[in-house]
Amino acid sequence: MEKKQTIIILHGWGSAPQNWQKVAEELRKKNYQVEIPHLPGFDENYPIDKSYTLEDYSQWFIQFINQKKVNKPTIIGHSNGGRIAAYFAAKHQNKIEKLVLIGAAGIPPKNTLKRYLFKFLSKIGKAFFKILNFDRLSLPAQKFLYKLSGESDYLNASPIMKKTMINMLSSDLTKEFAKIKAQTLIIWGEDDTYTPFWMGEKIRQLIKNSQLVIIDNARHGIHLTHPEKLSQLIIKFIQ
Repeated sequence: MEKKQTIIILHGWGSAPQNWQKVAEELRKKNYQVEIPHLPGFDENYPIDKSYTLEDYSQWFIQFINQKKVNKPTIIGHSNGGRIAAYFAAKHQNKIEKLVLIGAAGIPPKNTLKRYLFKFLSKIGKAFFKILNFDRLSLPAQKFLYKLSGESDYLNASPIMKKTMINMLSSDLTKEFAKIKAQTLIIWGEDDTYTPFWMGEKIRQLIKNSQLVIIDNARHGIHLTHPEKLSQLIIKFIQ
């Protein structure tokens, strides 16, 4: 049987291709060609030597689809992968068939205490702990504060990936979402606390050719908790 169109899945921050295997299996059952690359910086066998911006990830993606000889794939992006997918779709309209955004990042969060705390920690956190001379308590204290800020991944990242994370979090894609012309499916977990539901509603308003579907009793990791439901929605959208 001839293979259908190619689907490329861009995983979220701190995730990996293996976390998407259940979804990939369901899509392959319908004879779709599925590619799940490691995003640069997330494959320990291939560390990056500079911090990445959204444009860097976009250029990497062009190289990836050229290498795979893929013409106009459907792109699925989750969380930070959704941020990258949306940016690419806005900049390269003719290189994408359809777009699926799952709990996608890219809409600036509201200026809550958590956001102010993370901005403080990411700019002067290390110097702050050094000045206070938190020798034995430094690491536990840092872990607690980063967890409180909602960005505990930052503490465990390498210096290059810390800068990359700051680049990602400081990117406001409001204008880019509005430029996307590809038919877009937006999927959100009802109880998502990482990218709250209001962000999904905002993205739907910005992308004219889009629809928003809510998965009940789901949080941010929909691909792990509801892989069958997620796959059904994707297949219905792209077939």
